Amino acid sequence: MLLDDLTRLACPACGGALRVDDAHARFADDLPPGVDPAAMAWEGALACLACHSSYPLLEGVACLARLDSRWLIPLKEMDSRLSLSLRTIEQHPWEAGRAQAYAEQERIVWDEMAALFAAALDELDLQPGVTVLDVGAGEAWTTQEFQRRGARVVALDCDLAQLRYLSFHDIEGSAPSWRDAPYIHPGSGARFFWKDPKPRDRYFTRVFGDIGTLPFPSASFDIVFCRSVLHHLADHERTLREMARVVKPGGRIVVCAEPIRSILTDEEDCYDQCVQREEGMNERVWPAARFLDPVRPYADHLLVKVWPNPPARSLRRRLPLIAPLLARRIGPGARFRGPKLALLNWIDASINLLGRRNDAPLPTVWAGPPSPEDQAALHELAEVFRVRPGEIEAGVEDLPRKREVVGRLRRELLARGPQLPRAIDLARAAVPQLDRGWLDVVTHDGQPGRRMAREAAVTLSARTEAGQPCTTLRVRAARHGPVTARLVIHANGRRALPIELNGPSWVEARVPLPFTREPVVTLRLRAEHASAGYYGAPGAEGAPPFGAEPVIAVGELALE
Repeated sequence: MLLDDLTRLACPACGGALRVDDAHARFADDLPPGVDPAAMAWEGALACLACHSSYPLLEGVACLARLDSRWLIPLKEMDSRLSLSLRTIEQHPWEAGRAQAYAEQERIVWDEMAALFAAALDELDLQPGVTVLDVGAGEAWTTQEFQRRGARVVALDCDLAQLRYLSFHDIEGSAPSWRDAPYIHPGSGARFFWKDPKPRDRYFTRVFGDIGTLPFPSASFDIVFCRSVLHHLADHERTLREMARVVKPGGRIVVCAEPIRSILTDEEDCYDQCVQREEGMNERVWPAARFLDPVRPYADHLLVKVWPNPPARSLRRRLPLIAPLLARRIGPGARFRGPKLALLNWIDASINLLGRRNDAPLPTVWAGPPSPEDQAALHELAEVFRVRPGEIEAGVEDLPRKREVVGRLRRELLARGPQLPRAIDLARAAVPQLDRGWLDVVTHDGQPGRRMAREAAVTLSARTEAGQPCTTLRVRAARHGPVTARLVIHANGRRALPIELNGPSWVEARVPLPFTREPVVTLRLRAEHASAGYYGAPGAEGAPPFGAEPVIAVGELALE
């Protein structure tokens, strides 16, 4: 992090000022050659002058977070991204067509975000020297564009892996040896870089923190910006208020590339075959009022620019004609102000929202002093994402351990809250109750169940009402296709006995649960071919044809 930005940071526990504590480089011989110790803190810690909480510095990333219950969704998404990385690098199997569908949906999303971001930049008319906070920056392509236009920018995200992956041309050179050579996976041939091979132009401060409790003093930035972030959050209204808090009076609040739906559209219809949601991402689509109402008390001159969705993307609704008719009368980039904003509640679209901060007071609600468990969890999370230069192979092979640590930290947070159920009916469960890999509800042999992807996961309580550990897992499952299948289950990383699904009927099996001291268990389920135990990429040599993939429906999972 740049030391000039230190005054713009605050302790997330109490809002106190921070100082650099033990900021010497632990791995001095391996630091990027352009790191200037007089201008930058790279390794060590930040300490709060008021409450004395300590926060790690990891490869220039200031980790200003308190891992409490608000981190359940970010940790879940982090686990999902690690699983997708493993699937990509090791070429774990996708069902036929789902990999292509995921890539196509990602391409469409990125194209839309690029167009809406360009429109937001046109509205902002950035002046050199303005201060910008990029909330939910991810891999920081928007951050770099702000910087190119002369802004002083800070990038914040709740995914430490993405922030740590960034590389910078000015401090690392054009082709530093510790970043240039990729690791090639011996099984799949996939290439892996421990740092992004496309470096950003110039270094900027990166902060790992809670998007709902921004670790910055009030009125710190001229512009607070987020792109395609809010619909991933559990409490986006809190984040909007926090964005208003940290922007200066007269400054700009910018929400870019958020999906909205008509009040006549069923929300579940927006997720039809959404692979991102099936893979564990917290995708939500709200009416426009859910974005406008939290901002109105603190921002004047609200402007919304609208890109209506094509009618083909909104076919199923209670009153199917209203939104398409409105969409035909609204061109891409249409501007809405004042009373016209009410029309937004009747259309399906993507929007940019811009407002100018007024003088209305907005109190700060800090997270409160972290417990020793919170502090230990944050330091463990930071340490597990450390990859030293020259250890690329270990970094890739360590991905399962990263996923295990992230999953365990999430289970520890779940164990502090209300007790989870010990059983779940997959056909009736809502998607937020599931972790990832669960597809549509199907009827098999007259009974409902939920079709699973080749890999799926769900988290349940592992304690009885008397507090005793559960010892048995009861599963009701069936093969939902012509190919015999095997259901392989891991409980908190430990493998249970597989369940063979040879016949067409439902199978109810009880298998011993691998012993665990944890009160919460994440069950990871995998569909395999029963005949040869084949587990590889569809279409690879020796694989059954695409139409002969193992398809499994699960009716119930219960711990006893």
